[in-house]
Amino acid sequence: MKKIYIFTIIALFVYFLKLTIAILGYNNDMEIWKYVSEGMLEGFTKGRSVYTYTQFYNHGPIRSYVLYFVAMFLNKFSLHDMFSFHVVIVSFLALADTITSLLLWKIYDWKIALIFLLNPVSLLITGYHSQISGTVVMFGLISWFLYLQAIKYYKGQNSSYKKLFYLSALILGFSTGIKHIFFFFPVYLFLLHRKQKLFSLKEMTLYIAIVYFIFFGLFGIEILRDSYHPAAITFRNIKMFVFDYRAGGLYGNSGFAQLLQLFLPHQYILKLFSFLPILKDYTLFFVGGIITYGVLTISKIKDVKYLFPLYLLAMFVFSPSIANQYLAVPLVAMAVFYKNLIPLIYFLVSYLHLAAVSGANIASLVRYQMSLSIFNLKIPYYPWNQGVVISDTHSQMWAFLLAIILLLQIYGFSFKDEFKKIIRDYLP
Repeated sequence: MKKIYIFTIIALFVYFLKLTIAILGYNNDMEIWKYVSEGMLEGFTKGRSVYTYTQFYNHGPIRSYVLYFVAMFLNKFSLHDMFSFHVVIVSFLALADTITSLLLWKIYDWKIALIFLLNPVSLLITGYHSQISGTVVMFGLISWFLYLQAIKYYKGQNSSYKKLFYLSALILGFSTGIKHIFFFFPVYLFLLHRKQKLFSLKEMTLYIAIVYFIFFGLFGIEILRDSYHPAAITFRNIKMFVFDYRAGGLYGNSGFAQLLQLFLPHQYILKLFSFLPILKDYTLFFVGGIITYGVLTISKIKDVKYLFPLYLLAMFVFSPSIANQYLAVPLVAMAVFYKNLIPLIYFLVSYLHLAAVSGANIASLVRYQMSLSIFNLKIPYYPWNQGVVISDTHSQMWAFLLAIILLLQIYGFSFKDEFKKIIRDYLP
């Protein structure tokens, strides 16, 4: 009982700290969010689709629906300024972070929950950048919690597992309708089913079908309900701005992409692997890396509850593009596997990067020395000036190293034991 009191106090402090940070500024993406919300407020009920309204929207339809209701709420109170809009958005995102930490406590451990809650990366991504990834991870984690409960009931021959099982599918499908972070997670679940014979093949097939029906069905609804443009135009824009989206000028800039370029030049990758309609160039390696990592981990994993953070880690490390908001994707994995040294390094490197560059919109508010005044206290975000700037690719490479180490540990390799053996070999 004492732990929950401490957790509540810390959770409330972090929640209001994120709101406080939100009033200090916002990222350029917030202007796009507000633009989308205003467009939806004006034309949503008349049949306007976000995909023909703007080219700067590359997520699932559900996010545009939420922005419509946010704009409607603010409009009722005549709050049309960016400050009010940003604070409302951050209030929801910070709540999602809190719920995620509670789920981590329930599934894993209270220490993991606190590490996730207190990590400085989500503080800046949620408070300043205010991207939607944290909310998607929350829904994904809710689905995963229900899935684990369904496994428990299935093994105990309790027929009520089916309700939890299919509810998990519905929520996972809903999460992909916001942002497609978990698009490949059903593949992981199918591999887990084949390896450990969890649930019947018919049930697993229906589970996967539900997820993808919701995902593609939502885009189908957008095509049908768009009264501003012909269906062919809406379909073209969805394909162009969502399925063929290449992260603007960031495609091929990640650490993983640079590793590939050590073996093949960038132009060769674009040319040689352009024959596939969707899985072309770097995307082929992205999907191949995720699936291969899933096959390797699932074939030897002993505790299935760790599959969820391993998937998020794979999604991040094999990404062919990298941007500040991507740094929030593996935070659950970093918290869960905190006993390794690398998560601590990841938090530090990512924090220094976010605090040093204009992408998080901190450097545009206050230059080096980097500090912000919160409750009349000076918070040193970036304590020194340096000539060489830390980039988000450094964070990705540390996460890549963690993914390799975890895979080796799953296969029984112990760095600690091997190090002791090496030391003993050289001692007299």
